Amino acid sequence: MKTNYKIFFSTIFIFFYFISFNSFVLAQTGCTDKVCKLTNPLEGKTLTNLIEAFSNFLITVGSFILPIMVLYGAYLILTAGDKAEQVTSGKHVILWAVVGFIIILIASGIKFIIGDVLDIKNIP
Repeated sequence: MKTNYKIFFSTIFIFFYFISFNSFVLAQTGCTDKVCKLTNPLEGKTLTNLIEAFSNFLITVGSFILPIMVLYGAYLILTAGDKAEQVTSGKHVILWAVVGFIIILIASGIKFIIGDVLDIKNIP
């Protein structure tokens, strides 16, 4: 019975907490014409520019994630002690982090390979 009261009062407390600290969102009118135009948040206007921007984003994110995963794998190996499965798990973390980053690099360079095969001179 006490747990029901705790759940009830904690729910009420959380509800009033969120109600008291909410901020009202007011829509702003930014367009003066009858038709509002949306701006393009992407860098390019063509599909190739979009793919290039996405591959650059993946390389940037992957270059931050790779050292973190290598350090995590090294941490698993160092703290394993006599647990062979934890050493194996650490090696797998490092291996698959490197393999994933290599796949990202190959995927970003695939347009140059296709351009060489099809003999295209100007690749954006």
